[in-house]
Amino acid sequence: PTLQVINVESNLIKTVPPEICLLPKLKSLLIGQNSIPGDVISGGHSKLISFLKNRLPKEYVEPDWVQSIKNSGKPASAPKVSSTGQAAEEAPLDPDAQLTSSLNAIKAEIEAIEAQLETSLSAATKHATKKKLQIKRAEKGRIERAMKAK
Repeated sequence: PTLQVINVESNLIKTVPPEICLLPKLKSLLIGQNSIPGDVISGGHSKLISFLKNRLPKEYVEPDWVQSIKNSGKPASAPKVSSTGQAAEEAPLDPDAQLTSSLNAIKAEIEAIEAQLETSLSAATKHATKKKLQIKRAEKGRIERAMKAK
């Protein structure tokens, strides 16, 4: 069985991870009544999926298990999922891979926050969102400095 419907309506969600658009059998992503800009969700499922695909980092490389599903319809070995809902790693990543992974995640978050700032927000929400963006950019800078130090 593959995931076809995701319903996270009314859950105070502010962003949707762009990787969700890679689910090959996804037919319905219900995200209404959250803090997501209305113009993103009002265009229907296909517009939302296109929006999310455009938010994937340019250097994003699909994991082998995603390619396997796309090619055969069945995963060669499905990823293990931890109790937090994150894909669990088979073996610990080396420090460089961890930094790269963290950097890619931060870049995706920054893009999502920047997209949120492009919508009409109240002054208070805009201020809070700008602060959040500053924090994420600082995190990105720290990771980049750590990568250069190696």
